[in-house]
Amino acid sequence: MPEINLSGVTTVLHLCAPNDRNGNPNRAFVAFERNALRGFWAEEYRGCHAVPDQLRELAAFAPRINVSARDLISWRKAAADLCPDLCN
Repeated sequence: MPEINLSGVTTVLHLCAPNDRNGNPNRAFVAFERNALRGFWAEEYRGCHAVPDQLRELAAFAPRINVSARDLISWRKAAADLCPDLCN
């Protein structure tokens, strides 16, 4: 599958779901070019370093949006349909 060009990304959102049963963070960053989804990166314990270098500044200042764990799974699936390589 071809790699998606991230140079046009203008918006990164920080999606935050409640921690999992073991207390691990359940958060991710999603990137958009205009209104098109361009990537999804699970934050884990990496913070804004979870995204590619070229998106790091956008991720560092991304608005936080509280979502459910089910919503986060839906975002991950949508990004995987776009390009599995951009979804960790």
